[in-house]
Amino acid sequence: MKRRFFPGALAIVTLLMIFSSCSAPTLTSEWDDTAYEGGPLKKILVMGVDASTRTRRTLEERFAVGLRERGAEVIPGYTIFPEDEMPQRETVLRKVAELGVDSVLVVTTVSVRDIGTYETYPSLIGNGYYEYYVQCCNAAVSEGYSLKIQAKVFDARSDRPIWSASSEEAFRYSIEPAIDSFVSLVVGDLHKRKLLR
Repeated sequence: MKRRFFPGALAIVTLLMIFSSCSAPTLTSEWDDTAYEGGPLKKILVMGVDASTRTRRTLEERFAVGLRERGAEVIPGYTIFPEDEMPQRETVLRKVAELGVDSVLVVTTVSVRDIGTYETYPSLIGNGYYEYYVQCCNAAVSEGYSLKIQAKVFDARSDRPIWSASSEEAFRYSIEPAIDSFVSLVVGDLHKRKLLR
């Protein structure tokens, strides 16, 4: 029996090799206070830091969902502080005491950078419909962006950091999948270190 070779098969195998060689996002610069003995975090205030009000809210909401799945009670910062201004230190300390939170998670978007672009070029324009069609494709196309993001957990009683990590996440059209990926990494690491149930 003769084996047939399909040209498309080589392309599929090549793509699978490329995708499997890409490394998944991981946490970098991980640190935890080995002297911390407060046990799993139970009531967490999440505060997002970004120039965009929408991104701050997204950070806080997505972390609230992820942390709640691990049994923590979570208060997103936007629900208690005005979204259009940074709260004063005294205001935050007072709210932390009033709410009885045991920890504060601060999530910061450190930077967003353009990974790069490429240009598409049409063939020479002729008289037919196809030549007219391809002229639309002379454009710069973005290859995507990279979000550098950092999270730090503070013990609310001592106001000292007990855990921190950062990551660099790629995204194309929306920052939200990159945030979701980071949330998953952070929640998983906090659970592994027994800071979450």
